[in-house]
Amino acid sequence: MSTPENPTPTAPNPWHYPATLLKVTDGDTAVFRLTRTVEIDFGFRFKTTMTVSFEAAFRMCKINAPEIHSQNPREKAAALVAKAKLEELLALGPLTIESQKPMGPLASDLYGRWLCLVKIAAPDREIDAAMELISLGLVVPYDGKQARLPWVDPHADTPHNTPAAKVK
Repeated sequence: MSTPENPTPTAPNPWHYPATLLKVTDGDTAVFRLTRTVEIDFGFRFKTTMTVSFEAAFRMCKINAPEIHSQNPREKAAALVAKAKLEELLALGPLTIESQKPMGPLASDLYGRWLCLVKIAAPDREIDAAMELISLGLVVPYDGKQARLPWVDPHADTPHNTPAAKVK
């Protein structure tokens, strides 16, 4: 029984995975290796552990980044800035991929990328990669509908003056 002096231990969140960065593709997409070690109890006083890994492309939810392969020179330049900053952020500390399963069906997007949140355990704080990129003006919030693209339309109505919008 759980008491304030003897709390019930909490299990790790089954939808959060330690991750290893393999490659950043652009400002909202990267390839990660997710690894989980599990204990299997067969009964008969026999337990074993098993480590399972999964490598795939993951797209961060709730943001839209400029496209690396755009024909628009402003967008391509902004995409390279966003990609470089994401690479820098992901090097700050251990990474956790948070599956969106608790918030709805686990899904991949039209390009086969798994949707997720990316958290970084930096030495001084936990960083939500998507929110950090938004705060820097390198990506825009995205809810699955049409997003404003300040790096394409310099007159787009944006909540802040974005560095990406100034790229020429």
